[in-house]
Amino acid sequence: MNISKVSIRYAKALLATTIENNSTDEVFSNLKLLENVIHEDKEFIKMIASPHIPISKKKEIIYKVFNPIFNQITINFLIKLIENKRETILLNIIYNFYKLYNDHKNIVEVTLIIPYNISTKTLEEIQNTLEKKLNKKVNIKTKIDEKIIGGFIIQIEDKEYNASILNQLNKIKEKINI
Repeated sequence: MNISKVSIRYAKALLATTIENNSTDEVFSNLKLLENVIHEDKEFIKMIASPHIPISKKKEIIYKVFNPIFNQITINFLIKLIENKRETILLNIIYNFYKLYNDHKNIVEVTLIIPYNISTKTLEEIQNTLEKKLNKKVNIKTKIDEKIIGGFIIQIEDKEYNASILNQLNKIKEKINI
């Protein structure tokens, strides 16, 4: 079966369990922490995904490392992944869970690309405007890209609105070269 389909199924099952147990936000936070561990400690995912390490040893490590800080649903989920030999798709499952979580909570992730830092007030105004337009809660992540010269680029899911000066200059350049 396709890895994407499998990871979506696991993410859906996890979300359903968290909704049923009223622990969606807590498990979301656990997965954010786990994602950071995976990115910061490459050896962790190698160990978890290694076919040479017995399942019992992997489960023991999960309990020792995460049991004191993670919700029991998160622990059980990780154990189930190990038992089903699906550790290699853990990050895919986490990312799919984030998407499902955002849909469930009516949240949209937005990337705002700007040429320089803007004030918190301006960022809040942009967020409020987007929330009204999209009728969703908006989480804005900003990126600085001096190459766009001025203006901004907004990325919402698979859509992009490019109001940068660089984009406008490129359009003018195209018209001149016609």
